Amino acid sequence: MSILLSIINICLTIYSVSVLSSSTIIDSEIGNINVLIPCPIDRTQWTLPSILQWYRSKNNYAKPIASQFDNYPVHIDDIYRNKYSLLSNGSLIIENVQLNDNDTFECRLILIDRGLLDIKYNYFITLRVNEQPRFINLSNSLQIASYYSTVNFICHIYGVPIPIVTWYKILEKNKQTIKDADLELLFVNSQQLTLHNVDDRMAGKYRCIGKNRLGTIQYDFQLFIRGSIYWRRFPESQSVKINDSLIVK
Repeated sequence: MSILLSIINICLTIYSVSVLSSSTIIDSEIGNINVLIPCPIDRTQWTLPSILQWYRSKNNYAKPIASQFDNYPVHIDDIYRNKYSLLSNGSLIIENVQLNDNDTFECRLILIDRGLLDIKYNYFITLRVNEQPRFINLSNSLQIASYYSTVNFICHIYGVPIPIVTWYKILEKNKQTIKDADLELLFVNSQQLTLHNVDDRMAGKYRCIGKNRLGTIQYDFQLFIRGSIYWRRFPESQSVKINDSLIVK
């Protein structure tokens, strides 16, 4: 059986065919979870001998991770033998999903017609292993700026699905405009907040919040304007980055 599949793989590399394909996305979390990746191909509609194979984008779709020739026993690649399995309908089962299972999978049906291999259908299914949001790059939490300069706050957040990053200005209690709220919405879906021509009105605290279906994280920034009335609130024990070459303690 293994020899037959090896010969088939060699032949597939030299036989060019037209392919009908489609794609979809499946979301999953990490942990003791088994995921079923369906292969929507009805092999019973063909009288010719057929091979159903699964491939991964990680392997450039070059080496099958699971194969079945007609009703013969299923062959699973040694690397995935204790993790992957095939159902009778061709669906792929992945056990104990981990981050390295995050990939695009291809289900391929091959017909054998008078010695020729014809790739009749292939379907691409992306397994998206979800991750909680986490910070990957943050600018200094305290910054001092001169009047009418430009300030950038960076809040790069990673996660799967991609987190939506929202920016707020943290309002002082006597400036609240909405009951039981102390945040003023500034921008949505941006990992950087840029303030131009800063002045006293822009001094204060800012917050970025990153959120996806698994969780939420947040980070606060403080902006001081040199010479403004807010300058008196600057904490003496803090080290603050003014620019790339100057730090005030």
